[in-house]
This record gives sequence, structure tokens and C-alpha cells, in this order.
Amino acid sequence: MRILIEKDMVEMFVNDRYALAARLPRELDTTALRLVATGGDVDFEELRVFHLLSMNELA
Repeated sequence: MRILIEKDMVEMFVNDRYALAARLPRELDTTALRLVATGGDVDFEELRVFHLLSMNELA
């Protein structure tokens, strides 16, 4: 599963088969991340978090 968060936009890609994009009513604070499962247990074998540079940070 890949999750991309950019200000008020969230995109999720699962098993190279499913995709979901959603715009939120406010910008997210991406310094905190919580993963929640409903209806059963989930084991995450690996979690990697990357900070993507903005266009302003590239200059």
C-alpha cells in the first residue's frame, strides 16, 4: 500500500490494483500518522515515510 499526502490531498494505492484520491476540507499535518484497521487485525511488515520536497524547497 502506498499513501501520498500533499497538503489537503490524499492518494492511496493498494496492490497495484486499486486507487483512491480524496481532497480534504483542510490541510493535513503530515508530521503525525496513524494507521487503523476495522473488522480485524492487520500486520504491517514494513513502513517507510518519505518527505517529498516542494517546488520552493528545490530552488
